[in-house]
Amino acid sequence: MSALPERRKSAEELAKLRASLGIDGDAPPPPDLKHQAPPPPLARKPDGKKESPSAPAASKKAGVKKTAAKKAAKAGEPASKAARGPSAPSASAVLEAEEGRSAAQTPKVVRSLKKSEQGPIRQAKVPVANGEGALPARRHTEEELRRFRLGESNPADLPAAQLAKLTAAWWVIAPLYAVGVVGLILSFSMEQQAKTQMTGTLARLALRPNAPQWFFSPLAVGSGIMLLGAGWIAWKRTRSAHHAGFMTILAILFVTFGILHFFPELHGS
Repeated sequence: MSALPERRKSAEELAKLRASLGIDGDAPPPPDLKHQAPPPPLARKPDGKKESPSAPAASKKAGVKKTAAKKAAKAGEPASKAARGPSAPSASAVLEAEEGRSAAQTPKVVRSLKKSEQGPIRQAKVPVANGEGALPARRHTEEELRRFRLGESNPADLPAAQLAKLTAAWWVIAPLYAVGVVGLILSFSMEQQAKTQMTGTLARLALRPNAPQWFFSPLAVGSGIMLLGAGWIAWKRTRSAHHAGFMTILAILFVTFGILHFFPELHGS
């Protein structure tokens, strides 16, 4: 839409505008109402309503006036612009002019048609952000940010030397298992030999009233050593605490079944 003129047109400008549009210079005088003929009577319809014959004529006159006003507005645009003078350029026009100027200044890469002059086209290098910059080269995703936060919340891994101090060596764990198993085997083997031999030290030992205690002693000693080693591992070597749990379970089982075997009077029968 055209902007409204800043001032009202003079009579001379209006006359020139009418002449350019092909309208007579002098406006027709208003009709004399005294000598005007009365309007024709309205025709009656069969249902009793009256018709207005002047309605189509009035609508035609209004359409003619609207088209004339539109033509006058279109013709008046250059005149109003000239009257207002040069206006300030808009921001978009300034940006377009600067872009055109920068494009004209940058040389275009033209490849020669001669084979001898053809060479690799050098393209502008895209600057790559390094790790020293304040801003990252790209925006991190939500999954990457979640992993970063998880790594910051968890403590860093302990050094290898400190992990070695918290782990029990194999040459400490293996003898502890062996002591408990050897005590169990020794107790049952002593009992079997005392039953089969009629003479000898084990035979005389089997005849004593405290014979079950002597046979049970190797198993009890081995289980006790195993329990002591398990306690030391759980206290000093926390990374090998699972071995301490296994040793404790084995020692309790050995002692329980040894008591039930070597002391039948405790069965309650």
